[in-house]
Amino acid sequence: IKSNIVKEVNGNLYKIYSKGNPYLIKEKCKKETIPQNFSLIIEKYNKEGYNIIGVSGKKIKMNYIQSQKIERNKCESNMLFLGFIIYKINYDGYKSAYS
Repeated sequence: IKSNIVKEVNGNLYKIYSKGNPYLIKEKCKKETIPQNFSLIIEKYNKEGYNIIGVSGKKIKMNYIQSQKIERNKCESNMLFLGFIIYKINYDGYKSAYS
């Protein structure tokens, strides 16, 4: 899982976003934010050859010093599931620099 902390221009509100394996993201999210068809979506697109990334986020009030010292498990817990990034890499016509 990769996480980023983003600060709003004014105020002490920080937004934390995480992305990664959908099942690992799911473990970090509040259950009520996970779609009922979560696994079906993943299975459907995996069978079609797509790559799937899970995305989550949350807001935390803290100051700059706290943002520099916050522990990863505090950042990556009780998150809201925001959705999937679903993409397919098409290798047709791809030419390697070594071809």
